[in-house]
Amino acid sequence: MYIKGAKMERLFINKDNLEKKDIDEEVIRVKAILKNKNNEILLEHNNNTYQLPGGHRENDEYLETTLKREIKEETGIDIKIDNGPFMVIEQYHKNYFNSNKNRCNKIYYYSLICDKKPNYDEIALTDFEKQTDFNIIYVNKDELENFIEEKTKTNQINDMIAYEMNEVLKVYNKYD
Repeated sequence: MYIKGAKMERLFINKDNLEKKDIDEEVIRVKAILKNKNNEILLEHNNNTYQLPGGHRENDEYLETTLKREIKEETGIDIKIDNGPFMVIEQYHKNYFNSNKNRCNKIYYYSLICDKKPNYDEIALTDFEKQTDFNIIYVNKDELENFIEEKTKTNQINDMIAYEMNEVLKVYNKYD
């Protein structure tokens, strides 16, 4: 879905009205919309919440390296990335989870067509994920917005994740 020459869309969230100079740490994550030929989007369910697959960049990894590693760890799928991210969400948080640090979270989103099935034998879950209710599901792309709304009502997606997913879905749908 990446369009050559098109500008990556950005969403900036700063409810605490912080300035860049106020930020103590920056964390970069990558996530992907993995859509198959049946028009279904892959979601992960873990710790009673649904999310798009992806995770944290380690050290100074390239974004694409991080995405390949995270998708492999979380789904057992080897992916091929042909395009750059189509969106980034940047969030400033004051006293992030009572850490006494102001944090900038940047999440880069990719769009990939992938008909490979999850390979549970190759998933490398963290100890925390092993102790929770980790699983993978597919949701029809046209039903995803309603799915997110319903799971938000039952607290299986928190409000911030639901907001992010809906914003990403809006941008994704413009080009898909």
